[in-house]
Amino acid sequence: MVDKPHATQSTPTTHLSIVVPFYNATKNSQRLLATLRTLTQPWIELVFVDDGSTDETYEMLAEFSKQCELPVVLLRQENGGPGKARNSGIRCSKGEYVWLVDCDDDIDIAAIAEFHRLRPEGFDFIDFDMLNVSPSNTMGLDFGRHRNSPELRPRLLGGYGALCTKITRRELFIKNDVWYPDHCFYEDNALSLIWPFYVHTFYKSELTAYIHLMDFASVTRQRVTVRYFDRLRTAAWGYSIARKLATTPEDVAAAENRFIDLYLTKTTAQIFGMSYPDTGFFSSLKSRRYAEAASKMVKHFGSLWYLRSWLQSARVHRHFREITRDIDLVAHPLGRTKNLDLKSRIRLRAVWFTSFVLPSQLRYFRQLSERAWPSREMYGSWIEPRMPNTASTLIGN
Repeated sequence: MVDKPHATQSTPTTHLSIVVPFYNATKNSQRLLATLRTLTQPWIELVFVDDGSTDETYEMLAEFSKQCELPVVLLRQENGGPGKARNSGIRCSKGEYVWLVDCDDDIDIAAIAEFHRLRPEGFDFIDFDMLNVSPSNTMGLDFGRHRNSPELRPRLLGGYGALCTKITRRELFIKNDVWYPDHCFYEDNALSLIWPFYVHTFYKSELTAYIHLMDFASVTRQRVTVRYFDRLRTAAWGYSIARKLATTPEDVAAAENRFIDLYLTKTTAQIFGMSYPDTGFFSSLKSRRYAEAASKMVKHFGSLWYLRSWLQSARVHRHFREITRDIDLVAHPLGRTKNLDLKSRIRLRAVWFTSFVLPSQLRYFRQLSERAWPSREMYGSWIEPRMPNTASTLIGN
């Protein structure tokens, strides 16, 4: 179904499409929209995807598109998660490059001039630093031009960095048929393990141009919900694809390390750290205030949140051992955690051995996926994601 389009100014050539998914975003998208309103370059288009919002988001975007100087493509679809929204936006965009921006973040428009300067060189992507609490180079690479090679690829597999900081050639998605999984969060996990096998040349910019805002709560930022555990499925799917594409022992080892980090190390640390109180036990222990630490020990280890975190983490570890039989993972995870600090390493090992007393968790995590996305059609394999569905309603252009 195609709604009646509003009048928009067409451009003969579109170099950049800024693709933004929205879900119930009337409050948390105002800063980004204010920034986008300042753009006037005729070779830029905005692609907005309303991912089944239940508030006034769609009406807000429709009004914005009437007032914006740039061409605006406005899509509406049933809720399927940010991955599905990004896929729809990419498919409907006209730009040579796409920038996939979260609606509750912001960008520095200095990146637009940098992109315009570098575009003729045909890089697969241009990566910018991210501003969170402080500027961060999410790839950990030197600034300047880079060419993918057997020597560099293990580094890319180990740290491809944030996808939202990259302006990416649209053809990479189309030509290679690589898309975000839908009906999930943490969809970047999968592509960060897949893209290192497809990119050839890229540019690491010195600009800090992506601004990661922490003003608003989200599934990926503050608390453990049923959708938080999407990170396990997307990491497993991404690794299963990377394992098939890997051609050298170095590639395999790098992909294994990254998968273990995403699935076990980061998940365990976040479960214990998300929105939970700091009892001060570890700081007292570190400062050798042993009497004070002893008084806080019961409060720390005996609290309900700590026990719940331990059980959740043990379930993840048990599930890890079960699903790795299906994805050709041979590395033992505890041997890949030497770079962790002592506290994290001890906790990870303790949770790992605790998980042996638990029964199978395959059914439990499958049920979590069904609760998180009731409209998602479950496949025979828990790992296999629901792939792109392009059905959406085009409103503009």
